[in-house]
Amino acid sequence: MVIEEEYSEPGERLSYSEIPVSSFTEAVEHIKREDFGDLPVFCLVDIDGTLIVNPLVKLPILSHLTKPTIEEDVEASFLELVSLLGEGNVTLITNRNEWEKFLWNSDEVLAASTLLLQKAGLKDSLVTTLNRQIPGLSRKRCDTLLSKIHLSVGESNRLRLLAVEDHSFISPNRNHFLEYIAKRLLRDSGVDVEITNYVIRS
Repeated sequence: MVIEEEYSEPGERLSYSEIPVSSFTEAVEHIKREDFGDLPVFCLVDIDGTLIVNPLVKLPILSHLTKPTIEEDVEASFLELVSLLGEGNVTLITNRNEWEKFLWNSDEVLAASTLLLQKAGLKDSLVTTLNRQIPGLSRKRCDTLLSKIHLSVGESNRLRLLAVEDHSFISPNRNHFLEYIAKRLLRDSGVDVEITNYVIRS
């Protein structure tokens, strides 16, 4: 099942499609079957519930009872994704930050994610401290992410923006952050964005 929505304001047209999948590996298999043609493609990958699937990492205090690990099949799929899209076209995104160590073991989560990026040969491909529920509050961090996407777009006026994240009842409006990024690209640079969000529902 694909959920499609259209967002439009005067002079704007943004496309959002949501595809439910059972795992990160399945999401990558979907992406591998896509025909992007000559369109530039950029992929945003969430960490919690996506790369690190243990649900304890999301729970305050209890997160300290587990060591964040990325399973071998997830790691292999991530390396495939980077190989498919190119090193400059995949970025990890998270609301977490490295100093959040009391309620959550965010420093360990980010360390595991950084190690994965090193294995993939990626540098500066992790954007932290994003407030995806209210992205305007983290404008500087969003600017950092937009700078990375601009490098991928180049001279093109179109972009296929992919995202892989898990389904969360805490953040029901998954499209909001992606819509914000797409509108910024459209308004600031005239780039039309087609969004496909692969949502893991386990």
